Amino acid sequence: MPLFSTRVLDLIEGCHDQPSAAGVGAAFLHRLGAYGVQALNARAYRTAAELGTMGHVYARAAPAAYDGLYADPRFYRFNPIPREMERSIAPKRWTAMAWPGKGGQWLLRAMREHPCPDGLAIPCHGPGGYLGVVSLGFERLESLAPEEERAIALAAIALHARMRDLSPVRARAPGPQLTERERDCLGFVAEGWSDARIAARLGIGTATVATHVVNARRKLGARTRSQAVAQFLLHGL
Repeated sequence: MPLFSTRVLDLIEGCHDQPSAAGVGAAFLHRLGAYGVQALNARAYRTAAELGTMGHVYARAAPAAYDGLYADPRFYRFNPIPREMERSIAPKRWTAMAWPGKGGQWLLRAMREHPCPDGLAIPCHGPGGYLGVVSLGFERLESLAPEEERAIALAAIALHARMRDLSPVRARAPGPQLTERERDCLGFVAEGWSDARIAARLGIGTATVATHVVNARRKLGARTRSQAVAQFLLHGL
């Protein structure tokens, strides 16, 4: 069995040197054919408002049966993948996500009727809150080994960066402006520190630490500390 790094490089070979983002995507899809991948959608989102839209498409290739679905604006309005990827740092299978409401359920049924009943969505975060997504539709995702899934995800991230270089988009608007103390406190929370330990480190009271964390959480639009930490990391704060 080939080494993990060799597997990743094999997937990237012949793709990275393509002269256009669409060419990179097409070459990658060809490489992934051996794994049962039938569709590829690589895109980026420049603002939070774009999450319910098509976004900036780098490369998109799929069987002709998908043409009608891609042309339907409901596909983008009810598609949970971009918002799931905004909150995630790890790839997720389509069927492992929540597809809320009648619109989400309609879209999930529609996708299952097409040649790719399940797929893998890979988040590609970058500086300044940049959000990129590579979504891959599989004919038989259940047969994919965990190591193969990790290799495909890592290759997708590397090639998404190449597509971005070939077709640059403006980074998303800057994230919420936290004070220095709010960044310090939330940064230590991300490291798993308790409020008491943070207070001792910064020379402030425990209640003050809690206040800073609550203020940071509100600015980030998070309901819990865990969500605040995730947003903190994703915004590059």
